[in-house]
Amino acid sequence: MDKRFVVTSESPKVILDVRGNLTLKGTDEPQVSVKSSDPNAVTLEQEGDTVTIRARSNCDIKVPREAQVQVIEIRGETVMKAFEGELNVKEIHGNLTLRSIGPAMLDLVQGNLEVKNVEGSLEIQRVDGNVTLRDVQGDLYIKTVRGNLQVLDVDGSVEASADGNISMNIDPTSSDHYSLTAKGNIACNVPEDASLTLDIPKVGGRITINIAGVENAKNAKAPYQQIVNEGDAQMTLSAGGNIVVSGQMPEFEIPDFDAEFESTFEGMGNAIGQQIEAQIEAQMQMMEEQLNAQISNMTMNLGASGMTPEQVERINQRAREASQRASERAEEKMRQAQERLERRMAATQQRMEQKARVAEARARRQEHRSPGVGWPIAPVEPFSPLNEPVSDEERLTVLRLLEQKRITLEEAEALLSALEGKEG
Repeated sequence: MDKRFVVTSESPKVILDVRGNLTLKGTDEPQVSVKSSDPNAVTLEQEGDTVTIRARSNCDIKVPREAQVQVIEIRGETVMKAFEGELNVKEIHGNLTLRSIGPAMLDLVQGNLEVKNVEGSLEIQRVDGNVTLRDVQGDLYIKTVRGNLQVLDVDGSVEASADGNISMNIDPTSSDHYSLTAKGNIACNVPEDASLTLDIPKVGGRITINIAGVENAKNAKAPYQQIVNEGDAQMTLSAGGNIVVSGQMPEFEIPDFDAEFESTFEGMGNAIGQQIEAQIEAQMQMMEEQLNAQISNMTMNLGASGMTPEQVERINQRAREASQRASERAEEKMRQAQERLERRMAATQQRMEQKARVAEARARRQEHRSPGVGWPIAPVEPFSPLNEPVSDEERLTVLRLLEQKRITLEEAEALLSALEGKEG
């Protein structure tokens, strides 16, 4: 397979026009490289810090992690992953898979779209297929999806429209708003103690609200509005079919959420923070030791090959610089993971305190009710399967395992992501 490359900065602009399948991956090397089975079908041009690749065949491309990628057109299956610069897509005619990317803007995808882990906002104009999104660390805007849409875990606001069904698992925050419009059905899972104002201006089928403390609205008509708990976040849903909003039913045991609990939770957070710092230092030390050993072996091999000491030192210097960039990037990833864990811990603590207040209020109301009278819960008839919401106890279990050093930071992140996304 033919390979070509050009040396660039750490954040070049890369322009792509490919008539075939494409795999693009970010690396720590300051260069853009392209592999193709047909060398005559690929051109690689560089002007300043802008690299343009045109291909009439399938190709594999590697770019610096901070590269800005601009897609003019791709006609084939496309996979892009592990880069942090901005992604701009004009047209992709085929399925598109994105993994661990920076902020992205997509104009047209004529196929299915699958996205996981966006470090920033995601804006989509049109997808002529189904869309699955998970872990968007910013706002999400989707103008049109011709098929079905599934959304799992968005840190910012959400505005989306689909010709088919929409399912969303979200933990609403007071500073964000959520607006979903579907020609089919909408199913939305939220935590039982979510604080939101639910507004349903239009529905063609049934409205089903299955959240503790909220009167079931199975026979309600649009326009419909319901305040859940404090009513902080705004959620607007419109559908041509059914709308189902579900929460996880808490067990109404009244825990002791006094100063002792707060002290325990705070101590747990401190212990986890200290362990994360120790893990970062240990990994950085291990990487440094590995680098020194590799450079030592490389120096011996290069010296035996007949290179001058000056040539050997120049090669070693490039290796040390590349390793330093990789170390800095790894440390920043660890810091970001620590911040995400801290946000999850704070959110868990807030939800558990809210759950305690709800439980205490429920217990006081039950004291005045007749014995044996329970809270009726209407059954939900979902139109499409949704993942069961994750309980705060499950999240705390993962955090406790991290605190006890029984799992690493990466394993804790993976467990939390698996719980929240239920991805097999």
